[in-house]
Amino acid sequence: MEDGLITDAVLANSGAQRQGIWAIREDIEVLVKELKPMFSYDISLPIPYMDAYVATLEQNLKAQFPQTGKMIVFGHLGDGNLHIMITVRDDSSQSRRQVEQLVYSPLKEYGGSISAEHGIGLEKRDYLSISRSSEEIALMKRMKVALDPKLLLNRGKVVAVE
Repeated sequence: MEDGLITDAVLANSGAQRQGIWAIREDIEVLVKELKPMFSYDISLPIPYMDAYVATLEQNLKAQFPQTGKMIVFGHLGDGNLHIMITVRDDSSQSRRQVEQLVYSPLKEYGGSISAEHGIGLEKRDYLSISRSSEEIALMKRMKVALDPKLLLNRGKVVAVE
């Protein structure tokens, strides 16, 4: 708070208060039900840029989906991890791609990553270049070949090696 990174906070003064705070965090399923259909994201970025990133995302979501766009952001902010849940009341593949662009595109500007703790997999593979340079991706491919020369493990999951 002294550094101006936190503008509002709650500190538990007892075990009961701590349990109450955790109960709010753990009751995320209530929000999930209200947002269905929804898209869920796990991103990371430097803490000083979180507020600007979230403000940009919210502004862009409202501009592109003015009537239906809603989002909830939570996570373990202390390590730069944000969980983002977004609904546009349409779970079509076109809407998914539009929302993915809104979520992932600003990350490059803020030095963020398209994944904090849940990995890249198939869903995020097309966006890897937002948070990894071409040199880093080339290194990943070389490591894949070095560790799996027959390309048998997780074929085409994160990096496709031809």
